[in-house]
Amino acid sequence: MRRRLSIRAAAFVVLAASVGTVARELPPEHGRSLSEIVLLVEQTQAGQITSIEFDDGFWELEMRSNGSWVELLADPLSGQVTRTTPIDGDDDVPPVDGIPLSRILRAVETMGRGMITEVEFDDRFWEIKLRRNGARTKLEADPMTGHLRTG
Repeated sequence: MRRRLSIRAAAFVVLAASVGTVARELPPEHGRSLSEIVLLVEQTQAGQITSIEFDDGFWELEMRSNGSWVELLADPLSGQVTRTTPIDGDDDVPPVDGIPLSRILRAVETMGRGMITEVEFDDRFWEIKLRRNGARTKLEADPMTGHLRTG
């Protein structure tokens, strides 16, 4: 009997921890949209965003700026950049004459296919990962035309 209780208690602790982890991986529903945050970054920071990921309660944006790489932490509620850190980067860089990433993300948000959790420029396309009701979806966007397709 005691063993069953301790197994159930251990299972509950593992379940509770995993729910907390998932909650930190997802941006708050009442926060600013990712397209708004990216637009703020595009307007205030010099450089090209190469990847975005929501982690530990913040949006992490990597960008190439003036020949060097930086990581920006953006608050999901205000959209403000709270920290800028130099990093070693080696991501693919989107074309400078492409459609602004904020416009592409706005189009994805308008589709209503889920919450964007990650964005990365790779192999000439934006890879956009979404999550909805526990299911994960991946879209690809052409940086020049904005055309979206399932990845």
